[in-house]
Amino acid sequence: RSLLSDLFSAGIFQTLPSRSGEVFEAIDLNSTFADIGLSLEFVDNFDILAGAKLMNVEGNAFVNQRNRFNLIENFNVVNYDFTENTLAAGLRYRFNDDNIISAQFQRFNINHQDDALVDYGISQFNFLFSSFF
Repeated sequence: RSLLSDLFSAGIFQTLPSRSGEVFEAIDLNSTFADIGLSLEFVDNFDILAGAKLMNVEGNAFVNQRNRFNLIENFNVVNYDFTENTLAAGLRYRFNDDNIISAQFQRFNINHQDDALVDYGISQFNFLFSSFF
């Protein structure tokens, strides 16, 4: 492990499913997921934490329609066009390798390009004590 991998993490994942055909068969969906994280020890055993998870989805796909016996009866075309983000920051204190306490703030939001759908978000602050034994 290197100092950089202990300090910083990042990733990106993209899916591009597509299928041509009649209107009721065609699929064209673009989904991109990205995440980034930072953990910086600024005093012995005391860390600043920060992270973000970002998702963008655009296109269409099929959602199955099931009956009361959970059998698929049909497929509905669903159009997607939204972004979803989670941002977080916090402080962590490591008493030792087995006992950690942290305070974290997280903000989640989803924004639809379709005005008929509701944009929303939620923020939360929490304390977490972890003990491994």
